[in-house]
Amino acid sequence: MPGDGDGAPPHNAYLLRCGLSLEVARAAVNEFGFSDPFDPSNRAHATLDNPAYRFLGRSLMVGKLDWALLAGGLAPVTWAAGNDDYGASDHRWLAVDVAPRPPPPLAPPPG
Repeated sequence: MPGDGDGAPPHNAYLLRCGLSLEVARAAVNEFGFSDPFDPSNRAHATLDNPAYRFLGRSLMVGKLDWALLAGGLAPVTWAAGNDDYGASDHRWLAVDVAPRPPPPLAPPPG
């Protein structure tokens, strides 16, 4: 992550490339280690692509409305998305089974 090791606070380089300010890029850093096992750039993981919101077969709205944020101490074991026909809701559901990550090994005592 930019900023690591050079004394500067870490920041989100992608947001800078998008034209946002350094202040916003620094505020957007994930300090708590949250992660989402669903890839937001993968259209198959979009939770909002309801056929009811299409015009002439083209999607008017597609995106990742729902997120499954896992704390850094949890590892996804399996994950799935459902309601593909949008019959139960206007967006898809997400489910994640997790397990605790093993703690990092302890450093040997000094000396």
